[in-house]
Amino acid sequence: MLSYVERVLKCSRAGAKLAVFKLSNDHSPYFQDDFVVIGIEENVPVGTLVYTFNAKDGDGSFLNSKIQYSLEKSNMGENPFLIHPSYGTLTTAFPLDRETTRSVILTVSAADQAINLTDRRLDSLAAKIVILDINDNSPNFTSSPLSYIMEDVEVGFLVHHIIAKDPDEGRNGQVTYHILSGNENKTFVLDKITGTVTSVLWIFLHCATHAQLLDREIQEQYSLTVMALDDGSPALSTTQVLTIIVLDVNDETPIFLKQLYKTAVRENQHPGEFVIKVEAMDRDAGNFCLFAIDFIVDHSRLIKSCCLLCLRVQLLCFSQGDQLFVIILFFVCLKGGNVGGYFTLNNTSGKLLVTRSLDREDVSNFTLVIECRDLGSPSRSSTAQLTLMVLDENDHSPSFAKSQYQVSVREDLEKGSAILDLFASDEDDGLNGEVRYSLIDNTFGAFAINSVTGSIVTTKALDRETKSQYTFRAVASDCSTHLPRSTTVRVVVHIDDINDNDPIFLQNPLRAFVPAETPVNETVATVRAEDVDLGSNGAVVFSLMIAETVFQINMKTGDIILQEPLASKEFSTQLLVMASDQGISPRTATAMVIISTEEQEEEISFSHSLYEASVPENSAAGGHQIPICVLVFSNVPSFWNRNYSLVKASVGSLF
Repeated sequence: MLSYVERVLKCSRAGAKLAVFKLSNDHSPYFQDDFVVIGIEENVPVGTLVYTFNAKDGDGSFLNSKIQYSLEKSNMGENPFLIHPSYGTLTTAFPLDRETTRSVILTVSAADQAINLTDRRLDSLAAKIVILDINDNSPNFTSSPLSYIMEDVEVGFLVHHIIAKDPDEGRNGQVTYHILSGNENKTFVLDKITGTVTSVLWIFLHCATHAQLLDREIQEQYSLTVMALDDGSPALSTTQVLTIIVLDVNDETPIFLKQLYKTAVRENQHPGEFVIKVEAMDRDAGNFCLFAIDFIVDHSRLIKSCCLLCLRVQLLCFSQGDQLFVIILFFVCLKGGNVGGYFTLNNTSGKLLVTRSLDREDVSNFTLVIECRDLGSPSRSSTAQLTLMVLDENDHSPSFAKSQYQVSVREDLEKGSAILDLFASDEDDGLNGEVRYSLIDNTFGAFAINSVTGSIVTTKALDRETKSQYTFRAVASDCSTHLPRSTTVRVVVHIDDINDNDPIFLQNPLRAFVPAETPVNETVATVRAEDVDLGSNGAVVFSLMIAETVFQINMKTGDIILQEPLASKEFSTQLLVMASDQGISPRTATAMVIISTEEQEEEISFSHSLYEASVPENSAAGGHQIPICVLVFSNVPSFWNRNYSLVKASVGSLF
């Protein structure tokens, strides 16, 4: 590729003159200034034009003089500006915030676009973007909204120093202070520049002006709504309620309203719950009363704890874990006499802590002697007695004597029979320690429990062949009216077998065809019988009820064996077989075995194909029988047992 441009001018067909110009990139772009300072307000929207940079290049109008602009940010952080590469326009890319970033220094580069990259030339300048402040921040109070002042302070006494900060600069950040409300009596003066609040109350008495001191007995608290206002345009402001509490000067002797207080506290009282308020008659409202508290446990162990409590004669007791707290309003210290180390007092927070947990099951009541003493000289005091009973908290769950109960019962146990007595104890008092019993899980309607005694009884006849074991849980619950506690225990009931089922033949009657030439000792038929009882109660043996010489039966297997050759080719006989279990009182069943040398077909049929009957709608179970069918037998001995069964019912198990 050539680095120059050729221009060919053809003048005529006869001849031409050729002029060749080689354009070299021998000029660099240049800015008029090496450093510019640009100011822009912080509230401009994104995309606002900040400045247009214009660089020149003396290489004419081709690529060698075409200029492209770019930015580099000198200081750290994300660049909030963009520059158009062709036009050199600098715009905002992000919202600006002077309180976060006061200025940004950019390096603006201008490079020509020579075809060969190695031939390109550039120039740069430094641009400082100063973000100008606008009044976009309100003053923010940093001083406390609470102040205390003694009622006997002199006029002009410094009560409080209000401080508010405004991050804006210049007049936008200059703050003045004003009282909006709460100072209708002109009790206080606020310096609008410094923010200092001083006391002043002037009254007119006998045509003369006097300075009146604060009087807590007239007004013990002031709530001033103060405003911090900046000097921006428009001005921004913030308000705060300043609470000034007038502290009492001790000049009266406190007297308790009662000589004996009685109250109760729960052993596991939640934090912050109110216990009792003891009051003393004092015009100074007891703000500077001292409490000397003697703790007497059960009138047998004396535990003294003298505590200087600077408070309003109000005892707030609460606990957290094993700690008992007393909320203190002012200065607190522990004088001593804490014999036994039952209590400790934090002299900063005023929390009175017990080092040994309060437990009603251990200590059920306290007797406290309360002394209310002022701080005068000489001091004045009075005493009262507080009897505090520790109320039971439901903090113990019922406890069973065993972790699991197992019992075995016979299946022929009568309905209502007791099978097991459960017992659970609870260390709590009253309803919290009163235990009731119940069963959970499915007992299949077989068992119930007496809620008071814990006795488990049967509620229906048991059948081991239907269900041989029941596993369920028993619950012992206390009778607490608030968040009762409970404990569960596993109960396993094993049903012991009794011989209550007869053997059942799998086929009755049994027909066997025996060829006339069957050899002796050959098994000609096998009877099968089952007994659902367990052990010997369900072990079945077989025998022939009528002595027989031609056939013999194996008592264990039920095999019928030919003992003699058959007498003729038209031989036929019936054997009556008895199946007997081996229980103490054996149960039996019989079956007919028909043995012949020729096969015969037996026929059984109903007398009708459809039977209809009616029954009253309130008929008791088992109380109404309906004769509905007659069977017709052909080629069947008359002594055969006849068994009937329902094959399908459209109404469930009603019949």
